[in-house]
Amino acid sequence: MINPDEYIKRFRRINADFTFEQDEIIFASIAKDICTAEGIQFRDIYSSFVFPQCVKLGNEHLIIWDNCYWDFVFVYCQCVELLCVDKSYADFCKPYFIWHIYKFLSLRLEKYPYISLALAKEAVAWEAAFKDILEASEKNIQDYLIESKSKLKTKSIINKLYVFFHEHMHFIYATKGFEGTDKIAMVELCKRMKDSIAGAEIDEIIRTTIESLAEGNDLRALEEVSCDYRSIMEATQFWHSLIKSELPISKTFRQVISHVNHIRDFNNIVNQIEQTWQAHSAIFNDLLPEKDKRNLIQSAGEIADKLRARDEAMLQVYDEHIKKWTQESDVKFDKMKKRDESVSQARNEFLILACYFAPHIIVEQPLEDLRDICDEITYNFKKYGDFFNSIHSSVCNLEKLMPVFIESHAIEFALQYTPARALEKRDELLGWKIRNC
Repeated sequence: MINPDEYIKRFRRINADFTFEQDEIIFASIAKDICTAEGIQFRDIYSSFVFPQCVKLGNEHLIIWDNCYWDFVFVYCQCVELLCVDKSYADFCKPYFIWHIYKFLSLRLEKYPYISLALAKEAVAWEAAFKDILEASEKNIQDYLIESKSKLKTKSIINKLYVFFHEHMHFIYATKGFEGTDKIAMVELCKRMKDSIAGAEIDEIIRTTIESLAEGNDLRALEEVSCDYRSIMEATQFWHSLIKSELPISKTFRQVISHVNHIRDFNNIVNQIEQTWQAHSAIFNDLLPEKDKRNLIQSAGEIADKLRARDEAMLQVYDEHIKKWTQESDVKFDKMKKRDESVSQARNEFLILACYFAPHIIVEQPLEDLRDICDEITYNFKKYGDFFNSIHSSVCNLEKLMPVFIESHAIEFALQYTPARALEKRDELLGWKIRNC
């Protein structure tokens, strides 16, 4: 059986240049103590996989705590804070966030080494563009970006607690069985919620979600919302104890759930963008006939320039190859995007309603107060939701996809890089130094 360190060595590319800060070391120590007490292996890393993950290795369970994920979450939270202050900050947030999105994509698509390197080049270009805008600005954005590390520390810790306890609950269910622990309680909870909203004015997707969960057939969905519910409870109680708060725990709950909502929104945005790029990459890399690829990469630099300039003749050349697939995929991803947004909002509402029906955990929390929290979250999201939707449109369109794909094939055929060399060059551009564990 493979042990945790062998697993990480085999399946993770670790950035050796990453330096763990004091608060990250403290948090990892807390998480490791909780895991050790329950027989869970815990590893604190910084890798190109990006996301934290709970892995089963034979009879052992391993939580891989990837700090790379939190760097991207932090950038998202910085943009949210700026946009909530003033929408005009979108001029700075857009290149700043797109720079990190291309970096995120470069890491997540490393199974396509040439595309990964091309995406890294895009990230470097957007980084330069952002720094030029920053230097020319009269606004004090630079000061905020420096100071925000401490300003967002509380939000960061609460979000980490929530994600950690979410993964921890998956471990509990994997070892003890979800059906034998919380399934019955969750179904009963959903039935109570279903009865309570009968005849009430409530969003249809929320009603449908609760009714579906109340049937008790979708174990995966039930386990996921149960992890949401349990982790928000655990995070609230842990944070309340950690800060030694003398306020009612309901006040701590309000603070925790308002911060945790940003994790959902962030995951929703980056997952949609990654799904689009993964699908297009698979089509272009694996399914497009080789002769068509070679036709497309002839004079790669010229073609890329024409595509960036929206040259109609060149766009038509591309359309002749995969127009039908592109149209079908655009419809598909548009539907997926709308569905993901609806489900994300439904899970937020579900979580708030679920907490209302658990007075033994969150005490003296009137339904009106919980609805106020939900309204506040929804109102704040509207302040910056359109901005992040525009990010999706900016990086997931034909004019952005094709130059990257053409560049990737120029790297493969013109520069004749091996896949390993392409990833090495990618790492250099992103400032990573890869080591084996």
